[in-house]
This record gives sequence, structure tokens and C-alpha cells, in this order.
Amino acid sequence: MRPSSQFFLVALVTAVLHFPAFPQGDTSALVFYRSADLIVDKDPERAVHFLEKAINISRQDKDWDLYMKSLNRLAFMDSTGMEKFSEQVFAWLKEAADMFKDSKKTSELALLHFNTGKSFYLIDHDIKRSLYHYESAKNIWTMLEGNWEAEVAKCYHSIGDVYKYLKSDFLEAEKVYEKSLQIREAIHSRDFTALFRNYYNLATTNRSQQDFEKALSYGTKALVIAKKMDDNIFQEMTHGVVAGIHRDMGKSDLAKQHYYTAIALNKKTKDPKKTLGWYYLGLGETFKMDSLYGAAISNFLKAYDFYKKENVSTRLVVYLLQHMADTYAMVLDEKRFYKTIRELFDEFSSLGMMQSRQASEAFVLIGDFHYRESRYDSALHYYQQALIASAPTFHSERVEENPSEAMIGFNYYVHAVLSKKARAFRGKFLIKKNSRYWLNALECLRLSEKLLSQERNTLDMQDAQWEFLDRNYDIYEDIISLLYDGSNYLPQDTLNSLVFRYFEQSKSRSLADALISTERTTQLNKQDTLFNVHAQLKRNLLTAQDKLSRELGNQNRPDVITKLREEIVSLDRSIQTCKLEIEEKFPGYFNVKYGYRSPALADIQKIISKTNKITIEYFWGTDWVYALGITDDALVFQRIGKPTVIEATIDSLLLHFKDDRTSTDIKDFSRFTFSAHRLHSLLVKPFSAILADINRLQINPDGPISKIPFELLLEADDSSETVNYRSLKYMLRSFAIGYAYSSSMLVHKSRNIIRTPSLLAVGLTSGLPSNQSGDIDVGAREMELLSTRFEHGKFLTGDAATESNFKSLSPDFDILHLAIHGSGDEKRDFSACLYFKSQNDASDDGELHAYELYGLKLKASMAVLTACESGIGKGYRGEGMMSMASAFTYSGCENILMSLWRVNDQASNILMDDFYGQLLEGATIDDALRSAKLRYLEQADELTADPKIWAPLVAYGTVDQIFRNNTNRSTYIIIGTVAALGLLIVFVIRKKLSR
Repeated sequence: MRPSSQFFLVALVTAVLHFPAFPQGDTSALVFYRSADLIVDKDPERAVHFLEKAINISRQDKDWDLYMKSLNRLAFMDSTGMEKFSEQVFAWLKEAADMFKDSKKTSELALLHFNTGKSFYLIDHDIKRSLYHYESAKNIWTMLEGNWEAEVAKCYHSIGDVYKYLKSDFLEAEKVYEKSLQIREAIHSRDFTALFRNYYNLATTNRSQQDFEKALSYGTKALVIAKKMDDNIFQEMTHGVVAGIHRDMGKSDLAKQHYYTAIALNKKTKDPKKTLGWYYLGLGETFKMDSLYGAAISNFLKAYDFYKKENVSTRLVVYLLQHMADTYAMVLDEKRFYKTIRELFDEFSSLGMMQSRQASEAFVLIGDFHYRESRYDSALHYYQQALIASAPTFHSERVEENPSEAMIGFNYYVHAVLSKKARAFRGKFLIKKNSRYWLNALECLRLSEKLLSQERNTLDMQDAQWEFLDRNYDIYEDIISLLYDGSNYLPQDTLNSLVFRYFEQSKSRSLADALISTERTTQLNKQDTLFNVHAQLKRNLLTAQDKLSRELGNQNRPDVITKLREEIVSLDRSIQTCKLEIEEKFPGYFNVKYGYRSPALADIQKIISKTNKITIEYFWGTDWVYALGITDDALVFQRIGKPTVIEATIDSLLLHFKDDRTSTDIKDFSRFTFSAHRLHSLLVKPFSAILADINRLQINPDGPISKIPFELLLEADDSSETVNYRSLKYMLRSFAIGYAYSSSMLVHKSRNIIRTPSLLAVGLTSGLPSNQSGDIDVGAREMELLSTRFEHGKFLTGDAATESNFKSLSPDFDILHLAIHGSGDEKRDFSACLYFKSQNDASDDGELHAYELYGLKLKASMAVLTACESGIGKGYRGEGMMSMASAFTYSGCENILMSLWRVNDQASNILMDDFYGQLLEGATIDDALRSAKLRYLEQADELTADPKIWAPLVAYGTVDQIFRNNTNRSTYIIIGTVAALGLLIVFVIRKKLSR
């Protein structure tokens, strides 16, 4: 039918329907419904009128199918712009949903539940009932059509909106958004608008969770779809979100670039969403982040003028006013600060937002303003108001009280409020020395740390967890510093337990989580295919992130960066799917709310008692460096110095190990002896009282302290005017020294002592990274020496020394020895790697990165990495260095021998041969390494005794005995047999005499 004819028919039907003498039989509900359908696009208001007629008539006629159908159609129109009918439609929907709750499950009933849920979401903001109706719709559609249908995906997406926008539960929102996207992609949906919104919401949700790289991956995908649709509005929206993500990541230049692009697109879209003010607000935040407060305020004022002129959503005005107030506080503009605060709270009051995160943050701003002026009572009052605004069921005005975990729920951001409250209490304590204020501060900090750990565990990406803890690490220094200042206000046992706990909680969190995960896996079924798939997916994800990190370094191939981000999105979704399958098969496996908890101090002291050693554990803070000395029955807690002073001394010592330095320079010798003795005085001497009667020492370093081997620290200064490294009084002469990432690692000892160890050794004379050249003789002699020590060994050299061979063989050996090149970069993520013989293909490129070992399930009791820089990688506060050594620990290897700088090949051969000789005789790892180094020093002259040559290798782990000497065992058997025979003879003689 031609358009003109169709229009004529519609006009005729409309005219007839409005004729007063229209016969009753022709004014049926069905006619009104069909008439509405014909004119819905051309005259929506009249279509609504017809649908209302259809609803009323079908209700009178009890034609419930048509009633439901008409109501659903009207609800759809209502959601597309007919706002004035919302309340009436909402009333009908609620009534109908209740009326038909026990009716036959049909697609129309599912749609009715969906529309009802949407109305509860949009109009009443009722979380419980909107979720109920969305879930009901999903269940009906799933029953009728299966899981993989567009309608089911739509329900998941809407459920995600409730969690995100009403509950602010971004973790749960992400899960259901992911499920929605999984369905849409599985059915190859061509609804690009729905796909765009899915990616867009996942970008904003992950940004809210501070999972920034993942958010950027989704944002990039949303931008690709928006460009494919040639939709300027969607492109503008996405540029705005991507700008915000870059800003939150600290990349202000990229953030500004995207904001300016969004502003340019806004000129084309004519601001249909009134978003121009949002971009000026974002630019203001970016300038504020760069401490360019004048530019920040200028952009904030542009946004303010725009919002006021356009009567934009007052929630956006609230967000803007918060940033304006904070900026005025930073520039000490008290008058404008309070003026803005008053306007802000007027908005809260009119919107009913006094119980909200935004109100909580505003109270914190006022509290901070008073705190800066040392008005601690006023600060505490406003911080308390912030807590009341954050927890709906918490109403106490008494600053001594805090909400419970149950009251706080998933509002993990409260950890920041509690931390600030603790700071104010501590300020009062330092002035008045009242123990009550100290205890109040401690209570706040302990709850704050708990919430912070819970929020960390909601992050999927491991690097996001690292960065999150790095950003929030000051909480641990606040706790430890408070415990030091108020050590007299708690019983000694309680104080010791708390100090130890927070030292441990601050260290190697990802490593500890990995060990817990390994234990859970072993308890369930370590051979389960799902766990293997999960481990492989995580390695693939880290590989993609590594490639992305490299590409971002040059920014020359944006198409490659986009593809890598798409790959990251795809892999992460596969991981989430795999996690759901594991959770379904093993309920509770991933449901660890708090994550790793450190063992009790008493448990560690029992281990120390059995191994006859003492532990010194360090904490590297921003203001101070702290240390614990732990014996089998005591704990010594010390504040040992300023980080700047200690780091300067460490840097001075490390200059000694640079490649361009010779061992003959007296200035280098003097600088070394001064630095080595100074570090001993700072790091070890405070514990001299508990070190007197022991010769085994466990060091748990932190921060830059992890870069130095304690063996070379000097117990006495040297005043010699000639170079003589051989005669110095190294700590090595007094102690066998082992290292651990934390004391908690010691409780994970699970390997038995080995009688006949098997060795996998890799030695390579090349294998340099692609950006270097040359052929260094490393490993060949070591292979020869090792072959004489081990009966059960496999040796990979030359063309056999490949990455794929190592990966396939390593899980089956007791000892792994790698005499190959390695590298690490303290500034770049995912940098640590070892270089094998390259096969020049994607699966075996010759570069074994640290993350490729995760989930490999090694059974080895020890890995020896004489590779250069095997202990170097990017460091994160709360995690330590992400090095090759820590990667082997992640994979289940309890002990690691690693190098802290480039190893001298000849010295390595001597040390390793001696080390293994003693280890096979039954010595502990730390004692075997100590003896090998001492013997080397005895044979060296004044110059070859330079610690640069013999000191880079250090042992991390339990460092206890791992081999049993078979000769000794035979001797014990013979002695036992002789003793038994002797007893038998005595017994026989006595029996004869008794007769």
C-alpha cells in the first residue's frame, strides 16, 4: 500500500472512531488497540488515549489477554516520553502484576513484570520490588524461550541498573551486566544500541570500582560501536566517560584530550542530554588533580553557569558543588567554601539526599576544613555526620561510636571516613595524652582496614588490586604509627599481636591470596579441568595486559591498542564465566569476603622455636620505617628511622654494584664500608639484645630494603686505608640469613624432605632479549658441575633450552635450576622475565614472563635463579616487587635462590657447586649458602672478595632442610641395628642368669 493510501486509511479510522454515533459493537477494546498501533508514531497522544480506552473496555469485558497487552503497550509508550501518564500507568501496572501473579506464564505476563519492575525502578526507586519483578520476568522468559534470548539479556541489564544506580553495588551490577552482554554476543545481537549501553555501563561500573584498565577496555569497545553506528551522541557520551577513566588513572593529558573531543561533538549534538556542563566539570577535576586550581575553578564555574541556566539535574549540581567546595578549601578561600557548602546542603535537603554517599563526602569536606585548623572536636562532629549519612541504620551522634559492619554493608568507601576520624582522635590524643582518644583512633583504624580489604577483594584484575592497595597503603602506617605512640595503653600481649597482625596484613597480599587459593584448590580437586582453564585464562589476560603496557609506551599504533583492549575485555569475561562455573561446582570457592588473614603471632613463634632462628620484619612507611624483632617468646617493636635517610644510605650502597665500578678504587671501598656499616646500625643494631645467642636470622624486608643482602652489612666499621674486602666483619660471619616475603609465608611449608631429589637444569650461552646482542658464557660450566652432583637430573642446553620445554617439564621436578639471562624493570608493569632459546613463534618466543608461571602448580621445593636481576620487578606498596622470584613462589615453589644484581659467572660456578654439595649432605638452605660464601671468601684475595662478586644471591622461603643425606641415614640404620642387637644380647644374658 502506498504511503498516501495508508495515511488516508488511518485518518478515516480515526474520524470514524470519534463519530458520536459509532456502534457499540465496533468500539471494542481490540479496535481501540489496533487504532492506537496505527497512529502511534504520528500522533502519540491520541494513541495513548486509544490505549486507555482499550484498557478500560477490556477490563470491563474481562478480556484479560487484551488488557495485559494494551497495558504493556501503554507502558512502552510511557517510557518513551509520555511522562504525564506515569503515575496512572504505574498504578495500573502494580494492580495488574498482583492480579495476574498466579496466571499462566506467557511472554505477555513476563513483559508485564518487566514493565512493572521498570516503573518501580524509575518512579519509586524501590530496590526490592523492582528486582522482584525483573527477576520474575527473567524467570518466565527463561522458562518459555531458554537462557540465550534477547529478552533475558534485557532483564539482566535492567537488574544491573538497579544494583548500580539504586544500590551502588557495583560488583553485583558488573556481574549481571556481564551476563547480559554474554547472552547478546552469543546470539549475535544486531541491537547495537543495547550492545553499546552494555559496554558503556560496564565501563562506568568498573570505573566506579577503580578497576581502571578494565573500565578503559570496555569504554574503548563502546566507542568502537558508537563510531560504527555513526551516532554522535553515543560517541560524545563515551569520550566523556573515557576521559574520566584517564583522569582517575592519573593520565591528565589523555583525559583533557577526550574531554575536548566530547565538547567538540557536543556542538554537533546540540546538547540533547545537557552534558556540556559535565565535561566542564570533568575538566575542572582534571586541572584540580594537577594542582592547577585557578583553571579548575574556571571550568567549575562554566559548568555551574550552564547547569543553572539549563535547569539540569540537581544531582549533577550536587557533584559539582562538592568539587567546588573542595577546591575553595584547598586555596583557603573560606568565604566561598562556606557559601558553596550552604548551597550544597540546600540541594541535599530538597532532594532528600541527607542519607547518601554525596552527603557523607560533603560532611567530610567540612571535617577536613576544621582538621586543617586543628579544630579536632569540630572535625570529629562532621566526620560522625558523614558516618550517619553513609549508614541508614546508624544514628549515633556520639563520636566514640562507629557503625557496625552490618550497618555499613557494601558501602566500603566508609573506610576513608573512619580513617579521617581516627586522624582527628589522634590529634586530640597527642595534645591531651588521654588514652581514651588513642583507643578511639585505634578502633576506627581497625574497622577502616577491614573495609578497605573487603573493597580490594571486589576487584577482578590483579594489577587493579595492586594499585588499589598502593593508593590506600597509608592506612597501615596510620595503624602501626598509632600502636607505636600508644604502646603503653594496651596489655603487652595484645599490643604485640596487633603490631604483628598489621605488619603482616601490609605485605604480599596477592601472594598470600594465591597461596590460600592453592590450598583451597588442593582440598577440592587440584586436577579439575575448570581450575586449569581458569589458570590459563588468567595467564592469557596478563599476557594481553603486558602487550598493552608495551604498546602504550609509544602510542604509535592506536589500532593495535584498541584490539588489545578488546582482547582484555573478552578474556576477562571468559574468566568471569569460568569463575561462575567453578562457584557452581564448588560453592563458596570465590566467596571470600575478607580474603587472607595473617596467622597468630603465637603460631609464628612456635615455628621460630622449632627452627632455632629469629625474625626481623620491616615496614616501610611514608614518614617512618618500623621493624619487629620476633623470638620464640618475645617481640621487639622499633621505629628505626626516616625513609629518606635510610633510602639514601641504601642508594649509596647500591652504587657499589654498578657494572662500571672496579674493585681497586679506595674511594669505592670507603663508601661501601661506610654505607654497609651505617645500614647495619640502622636496620640491625636496634635488635642486638635478642641476636646474641643465635646464628640463624630470617629477614622480611619491605620497600627499598628488599634490594640489599644483609650478609654484606658490616657489624664493625673499617678504618683501613687500603682496599681489603676479605677482612671485613660481614654479618655473614655471624649469621646464616634467609629471607621471606612475610612471616606468614612460613606457615605454608608443605613439602617433605627429599631423599633422592630430581633436578631440572637449564643453561644457555645466549638467549638475550631481542633489544640486546651478544653471547655471554653463562651456565655451561654450572651444568657440568650439577651433572656430577645429581643422579636424577635433566639438563636443557643449546637448542633444547626452550621456554616450551621448561613449561612442560618443570612441574615434575624437585629442584629447578636456571642459569640463564633474566631482567626486571622497577618502573614497568609485567617486566620481569627469563630468556630461553627462542623458537620464533607466538607460543614459544623465548621470553618467559613472571605471569606465565601463575597457576603452573610446581612441586619443586626450591628454584635457583642465578639469572641476572631475577629478584627485580615493579614494586607496589603492600605487595613488594613483582619479580621472577615472587612468580615462582606464586606457583607453589617454597624456596627461591635469586640474584639482586648481575651475577659473576665464575663466582656463581664456585658458589653453586659448594652450595649443592652441602645441601645434599642435609644442610639447611640458608646455612648451605652461608657456608659456600664463607668458603669463597677464604679462598679469595683482597679484591676478588668484593661483595659485588659473591653477595647477589639470596634465599627466600622457609630456607630449611629439603634433602636428607642417604649416607647419614645408612649410618643411623647401622647404629640402630647394633644398638638393637646389644639390647637383645643383654636381655638373653639376664634371662640366663635369672635361671
